[in-house]
Amino acid sequence: MTAASAPEARATVRALVLDADDRLLLQRYLDPTVRRPGGRPHRVPVWIAPGGGLAPGETAAAGLERELREETGLIGVAWGAWLWRRTVDLHYHGRLLRFVEHYRLGRVAAAAPRVAPTSLDPQERGALLGHRWWRLSDLRAATEAVYPPRLAARLAAALPGPPSGAVVDISHEG
Repeated sequence: MTAASAPEARATVRALVLDADDRLLLQRYLDPTVRRPGGRPHRVPVWIAPGGGLAPGETAAAGLERELREETGLIGVAWGAWLWRRTVDLHYHGRLLRFVEHYRLGRVAAAAPRVAPTSLDPQERGALLGHRWWRLSDLRAATEAVYPPRLAARLAAALPGPPSGAVVDISHEG
């Protein structure tokens, strides 16, 4: 890759929020400007964990709380461990970016609390199509694309007990 085509790094955080019944909150997302290098733009929605890019000088923890509040309205999450790291290059709104995503586990006390975005920018308003609380069994059987790959299996492995504390790099999975 030449210096002119080198991707710009974008630090990103994602929330793996579980409700009182161990359902995972995901958001349905479709942004036709997003594509992998050499790939075609997405034409169908995907399911992703809430989150987004960090502002300059913002810590990962503060950015995650801000993104979750903006995209879902949820506050008061009991945060757990940072579980995974995923690096993926994507064309995003005309720029080649290297997304460096960090995933953190969190819990809310209620069962499937109401989700309502509080502060979306115009791009997010057009791309965010809704939210759903997923049972792991439904997530395993999903026919729509879910990112990161193997989300249900990875999350199921993390739930029985506290993780080792080591953040696992899942970049090789796509």
